Amino acid sequence: MRLRQAFFKMRFSISKAYKIYGPTYADDGLISEHIVDFMNEEKFKNAYENGKRTGAIDFHPGDIHFRAYIACWAAKHALSLEGDFVECGVGKGLLSRTIVDYVDFKHVTKKFFLIDTYQGIPVEQGIESEVQSMKTLNTLHFNTSYLEEVKKTFREYDNVEIIQGQIPEVFSNHAFDRVSYLSIDMNNSIAEAIALEFFWDKLIPGAVVLFDDYAYGEQFRAQKEAMDGFAIKMGYTILTLPTGQGMLIKK
Repeated sequence: MRLRQAFFKMRFSISKAYKIYGPTYADDGLISEHIVDFMNEEKFKNAYENGKRTGAIDFHPGDIHFRAYIACWAAKHALSLEGDFVECGVGKGLLSRTIVDYVDFKHVTKKFFLIDTYQGIPVEQGIESEVQSMKTLNTLHFNTSYLEEVKKTFREYDNVEIIQGQIPEVFSNHAFDRVSYLSIDMNNSIAEAIALEFFWDKLIPGAVVLFDDYAYGEQFRAQKEAMDGFAIKMGYTILTLPTGQGMLIKK
């Protein structure tokens, strides 16, 4: 017992002084020395570079490889299931473009619905704690319409459908069936809660839901609380990822 106590005491002392001197990944609010083989995978590197060419992170402080990799993993998981892909909050299409390249989406029989206003976040829909963040994001990333840019990005993909509109109004004009992959990234807790509730019964067993800014920072807490509230009501908990994303797999 004494030896065991001494071991844990020594381990705790080491961990307090421990530093990462040679990180394998350091970007987007995350630093790690863990194995990140995906960073050297040609398929992922090429897909990510194509996504990055959309200009989506031109004003973002760094790259988002790890977030993109998790999105690719989730999409690959959903690829083996019945049901379409849906992205609520597309921006200029970095993640969706990375995904379609990574899983070779043009050769599958699914549809990928990309839902966005394509002219920024509707500030009037935000709650008080979100408004300033919305305005900042609009200024940095969405200060002009980007619909034509996104159309150009996906012009080679006949099974990618670009849907312009504001949630929830956009839902009444389009028919959605079964869904195996749902991405929610609207920087808007009200729209995100509506989207999650709308698609919930359309999510098939095994479907994955990826929340991009779920735990990325305090400025997104309202979104986390909205997603948590709905998930708990449905009997689920959302997994917090070290990237700041959240993930849920429907039973």
